[in-house]
This record gives sequence, structure tokens and C-alpha cells, in this order.
Amino acid sequence: MTNLERTKDITEIIKGIAEIIALIVAGFWAFSNFEKTEKPSLETRAYSESLMQWFQSTDRKHCVGSFGIKIKNIGKKAIDLDRALLRVWIIDQPDFTKEITYIDPEQFEIKKAVYEKSFVFNEDISGLLGHFPPDTEGQTDFTFNFEKNSQKIALFSFVADGAEVHVRQRRWSYVCDLP
Repeated sequence: MTNLERTKDITEIIKGIAEIIALIVAGFWAFSNFEKTEKPSLETRAYSESLMQWFQSTDRKHCVGSFGIKIKNIGKKAIDLDRALLRVWIIDQPDFTKEITYIDPEQFEIKKAVYEKSFVFNEDISGLLGHFPPDTEGQTDFTFNFEKNSQKIALFSFVADGAEVHVRQRRWSYVCDLP
């Protein structure tokens, strides 16, 4: 074997080792890049918003309260919502003898709700439950008749769950808070 052939063989071995190292480094880079950028974007991501409105009723002793919910899949994979719970509380306004009083919605929920309804998939609540492919949405309004009382506060709560997703919206205001 001549020196030229020996050099060629060593060069081929070094080239093979360099290719193996390059493949390992490229694989590590691709994996770490996926973990940092692509994998988080594949998590389930639901966006929700709510709106609370009050309307005059034909009966002067009552008003109409509307609690609107919108859910949108803002992720890259489909989500499934298969159950929901809608609750409404009516509570007395807090004591205003202090300069500032924190009104804590969590404390409302300790009391028994005046209205509570569970929903499961296959019941009609205008598309708020079921299969949501990416970039799809559903929305509906829940409407109630209320007795006018400026000293009461209404809290609306909507919670929807699925295998990998949880949606929660709450709104509160004074009952019949009309202009």
C-alpha cells in the first residue's frame, strides 16, 4: 500500500467520522429547536371572551340580563369540549362603610347559585361544546329575566372542559345596571 492510498484511506475515515458528528449535531439542533419553538405551538390553546349586557323589559319591575360567551381554538391542533356548567349568583352589595372594599368573585361562588345548569356534548348550546378544529369558534348568549334591584350584584360564571382544555369566563355587575 502506498502512502497515497494510506492517506486516501485515512481521509475517508476522517470524512466518515465528520459526517457522523455532523448528523449527531444536526439531530440535536433539530430536536432542541422543535422543543423550543414547534412543540409549544402544538399545545391546546383556546381563547374565550364574555360580555354582559342589560336591557329594558316591557315590565318595569324587571330587566333582561344577557351573558354572551365566545370560544375559539387558536391552536394548531383540534380541541374537544364535552361538558360545561353555567351558574348565576345574586348577592347583596358589599358593606361600603370602609374607604375601599375588595369585591371578590371567588367569595360569591361559595354561596349557592340561584341558577345552575350543566351541559354535556350533544345538547344544544349553540356550538360551545364539541369538536373545534384549528381557527374555529362558537358563541352564544344566555339570557335571563331579573327583578330590578340596585342593591344586588349578579355574577355569571361559565366553565367548559375537555380532555386537554379548560375554559372559564366570569362577569359581574349590579343587577339591571341600565343607563
